[in-house]
Amino acid sequence: MLNPSIRRSGAVFAAAGVAAALVLAAAAPAAAAPAPLRYDIEPGSPVLISEIANGGQRDGDTQASRLSARNFIEITNYGDAPVDITGYRIYRCGGTGASYGPQAIAAEGTVLQPGEQYTTAGEGSGYDVDNIHSTNLAGYNYGAILEDASGQRVDAIGFYHEDVNNDCDVEGEWLQD
Repeated sequence: MLNPSIRRSGAVFAAAGVAAALVLAAAAPAAAAPAPLRYDIEPGSPVLISEIANGGQRDGDTQASRLSARNFIEITNYGDAPVDITGYRIYRCGGTGASYGPQAIAAEGTVLQPGEQYTTAGEGSGYDVDNIHSTNLAGYNYGAILEDASGQRVDAIGFYHEDVNNDCDVEGEWLQD
């Protein structure tokens, strides 16, 4: 059996250890919330993908007759204030679901006023646009990604079969009636 003075000093040391641990835990800074991943869409951007087309109207009844150069991706400032989109990048998603590009990088000093669009279109499209890209969107399974100048994804859209895992995949609702 332990001497009472040894038991008492052991209890004092144990209590001191618990108290020190509590003081250290209280003094430790709270863990910061994790930063969003670069590929997570940050909600709240006023600039979003507003329209995408993978080949314009067809000249006939078959998919092969579509005008592949007549593809475009358009972004719009839906906010109430001008937005400097310098360095914003628009990527395309291919038929397999992978992202490629960028199709466009907004030039220095590019500012979208409220309601204004910025459009990139395929070479040979004949469209009067802000940017011409050389690689067309896929005929089936296609999409686009919009990143701000820091590389943070702000929007994405994709038209894929549910079995295709793709970079443009986002959780959301179909807005067209």
